[in-house]
Amino acid sequence: MSLLVIPAAGAFGTGEHATTAMSLRLLEEITRNRPHSWRLLDAGTGTGVLALAARRLGAREVRGLDNDPQAVAHARGPLRVHADPVWLRAHLEKLVAANESAFPLPWKVSDAPDDFIAKMLTAIVGIEIPVRTLTGKWKMSQNRSGADRESVAQGLRERGSQEAGFVADLVEAKQPA
Repeated sequence: MSLLVIPAAGAFGTGEHATTAMSLRLLEEITRNRPHSWRLLDAGTGTGVLALAARRLGAREVRGLDNDPQAVAHARGPLRVHADPVWLRAHLEKLVAANESAFPLPWKVSDAPDDFIAKMLTAIVGIEIPVRTLTGKWKMSQNRSGADRESVAQGLRERGSQEAGFVADLVEAKQPA
């Protein structure tokens, strides 16, 4: 099993932006008393957070589409929703460890009180997609100006991670066609 991580800077739609948060609240409100036969098309899906929420709220069919080639890869596989707190905590700990490892004093889930973590776990939607096919498009800002590509590469290098440096190298190497 692989863990799919959506970096907040990678695409619009982490759930924290005011527009996304408002859309999530509206989606929950208008679907609260609906039978589980409704469908949703999330056009301009970005990270897919609204599409994933719709599935969790009971939509029988959800489609998400986006035309931003930097934000889109097509992952296909069966969607599984997990509510088991043991499963959720294990994945939360992996995610936190991956994102905190660059800090001198990385935060750990165990740093928070157990009752707080237990309460927060009830608000997490565990999504697993065993990927059967994955297709993507090579897009390394080659449609942007030289100055834009330099800015993208610089921003990536400022992150300081090996992965960001690798992508910065690709952005610098990929010239417009």
